[in-house]
Amino acid sequence: MPSRLRRSVKRYFASVLSFAPFVMAGCGRDEPVRGLIYRAEIERNHNHSVPMAAIVRLQTNERSKVSIDIKGGTIPTHAEFPEYRAVHMIPVVGLAPGKTNTITITVESESKRTESTTLSFNADPLPPDFPPITLVNSDPTVMEPGLTLFNVFQWDPFLIGVVVPRGWLIAVNAAGEVVWYHRPEAVPGDACQLPNGNFRYEYDQTGFVEVDLLGNEVTRWHASGLGMAAPPGAILVATDTMHHDLQELPNGHFLSLSTAMIPAPHYPTNEKDLQAPLADTTLIVDKVNEFDRQGNIVQEWFIDDLIDTYRVQYDSLSPFWDTLYNEQATGTKDWSHANAIAYSEPDDAIIVSLRNQDALVKFSRKTGKLVWIFGPPANWKSPWKEALLETEPGVEWFYHQHAPKVFPDGRILLFDNGNFRASPPDAKKPGKENHSRVVEFRVNESTKRVTQEWAYGGSDSEVFYSPFLGDADLLPNTGNILVTDGGRVLDPQGQASDEIILGHKWARIFEVTHEAKPRKVFELQIKSPTPVGFGGWSVYRAARIPGLYR
Repeated sequence: MPSRLRRSVKRYFASVLSFAPFVMAGCGRDEPVRGLIYRAEIERNHNHSVPMAAIVRLQTNERSKVSIDIKGGTIPTHAEFPEYRAVHMIPVVGLAPGKTNTITITVESESKRTESTTLSFNADPLPPDFPPITLVNSDPTVMEPGLTLFNVFQWDPFLIGVVVPRGWLIAVNAAGEVVWYHRPEAVPGDACQLPNGNFRYEYDQTGFVEVDLLGNEVTRWHASGLGMAAPPGAILVATDTMHHDLQELPNGHFLSLSTAMIPAPHYPTNEKDLQAPLADTTLIVDKVNEFDRQGNIVQEWFIDDLIDTYRVQYDSLSPFWDTLYNEQATGTKDWSHANAIAYSEPDDAIIVSLRNQDALVKFSRKTGKLVWIFGPPANWKSPWKEALLETEPGVEWFYHQHAPKVFPDGRILLFDNGNFRASPPDAKKPGKENHSRVVEFRVNESTKRVTQEWAYGGSDSEVFYSPFLGDADLLPNTGNILVTDGGRVLDPQGQASDEIILGHKWARIFEVTHEAKPRKVFELQIKSPTPVGFGGWSVYRAARIPGLYR
């Protein structure tokens, strides 16, 4: 045999022998190499921020589409990848932690040949410091289908008032089982799932980041106005902060909340005694930015241009922003504390929730002019009091509210924290006697009147109290309401408290039917086994998503 031919045959047999163990171990098959599936293997996710994930690398002898079925927990996961190709890299998520999961891969070629193979994957257990999640109630027959996505963060039990840099973005199924989590370096804030299946969340009041199912960063927008170091590759936005909320407009731009610093001469110094001596101070005022995907600010609207900066409600004098605006010798005042944006597409208007003003403010995106103010009527002067909406007699006002959702028919759904249930100078209602609620209003803009359509929480249903955080979503398929009761606080006696820093924190997420007498069909608690001390857990917002794969 010629030496050249000998070398070719030797190389051929060497390649066959090297591939044979892979076929046996990776695919678990002893079929001929010319089967539809040429090779299939599974490996752990390389990004340690999403440890409960794997990657299937698949090669087929014909261009094929792929579906996978994952079994390990109570509820299996199915995903389809309809693009025909010969080489596939498939993210595997929805695994059961601490268990051996089976992943059945089915391929169908363009010629309609089909073939399946099954791989196994041992998923790591949840880490010891993972949030303590307990399923209290679940009725999948009446629940909104899908997974519950939420962010959770931990408070340091030893350093009073400090959030530990431990935050998670977590997805659980209807059985309360964790099926995915992402643990970034920064504590994740408001989060959503995008139509492409990626996730976008706020971090550190300075930016927003988009990551894929495996935790790989796709895009990041970072506020550059205060000179804070930007992560590599971030798109800079020329604004001081980016906090709480991000909304995407139909034109592809974003609305975000930001802040600015202004002087306030002869400002009130006492929330309860508005006749107390005045003093010069510095206000942190909120603004709304519209910016494009390249980070260019297109428009901006300052809240102090819309309403009276000298209207003081409870907490308007708090030093919330002192950490970021740390060069003011006398500190700053968190006058408005915007915590949410809602875009009204039918009339191209923007609604902003101002926690420390106990108010929702609506203005025109086109003209920037104030449309209305919705909130308790106390302490408003002209010309702002003429913009107030009126309620029907007997309607309970909201206080320190969060997360309004607006609908084309004039309805507004929000989480009414209910802090103090009073405006200065009236006496505050203590936490142990207070309540939060989820409430739905309907605004008639022609008459400037508001009616209450529905509520959950208080004497007519369940009494609960969250002095901070909170969210409520109308779910699209069932019409149920998903509630994030995310800022519960307990005093040393185990009673509800307003002492957010000193009290023990815990959270829960629950779902109720949207009926006159609501029924609770799902409840999840994030709570330490021994709820005492300064630490604990909080959840900003939650969402029900169709699944991890879109």
